[in-house]
Amino acid sequence: MLVSDRPIQYLTKASAMEGIAKRVSGDFHLEPLTLDEVTDYLFAKMRSGGCFDPENVFPEDVCDELHAASGGWPGIVDRLALLALAKADFCPVRREHIERPAIPESTLARDPGDGAQEDKESTDSPTLYLTRNGKTVKKLYIDGPRLLVGRSDHNDLSIDSSFVSRHHAMFVRHGEATLLMDLNSSNGTFVNSRRISNQVLINNDIISIGNYGIKFVDPAARDRLALEGLGFSDTIVMKSLEDMRRVLAKENTQLMPVADDPKEASGDSD
Repeated sequence: MLVSDRPIQYLTKASAMEGIAKRVSGDFHLEPLTLDEVTDYLFAKMRSGGCFDPENVFPEDVCDELHAASGGWPGIVDRLALLALAKADFCPVRREHIERPAIPESTLARDPGDGAQEDKESTDSPTLYLTRNGKTVKKLYIDGPRLLVGRSDHNDLSIDSSFVSRHHAMFVRHGEATLLMDLNSSNGTFVNSRRISNQVLINNDIISIGNYGIKFVDPAARDRLALEGLGFSDTIVMKSLEDMRRVLAKENTQLMPVADDPKEASGDSD
């Protein structure tokens, strides 16, 4: 039995290990927990220890932060949760109480060409995780200059909810920075529980739109002040708004009724 906390496939593929490689009958890997599994794992341990309302100690957004900070590894979840409890003067624990240690990678080695496009996208493009009641319902990349969010089907990210405006908010990319703009929505756009009109985003920001959450993931975006210093010029903002107006115009055109009789359409009558 060969056991390691890092990939060791290269050892068994070495010519000197050919004899041992032929005797390998199984290849097992412990993968990190998903977001929902981290929450279930944490709450189960807390209930077994006598806590009857763990969700009031670690709210949903803190569980999201704990998952991101731990990488989903149970042992790191335990340590970070204990450290957060020690830091908090009172409950609930807040996101800033969660530390950010270095996290291990999976031991599952991947072929260089396997998922190369996905790796490129996840490395180069910010990722959005749309959540509802703590469960991820959609994942998409900001791989263009703009991404429109709202209730209408004409949005890049369509959210079917009466609490979400037809065109609610827009993500705008500029260099390494991402700006979130509220589009005068009825119920507002919130970043980390604070209502915003526009906000430069950093890694693991939690966005609230209606009764949905959006987690923004961009490991390269860690310093908000530095990103704000890159500056979103009026030209960039106006160009983004003009693109949005074109979407609105296209949508309104498609919603216009079409007359069956050409004469009726022109207003003529017999």
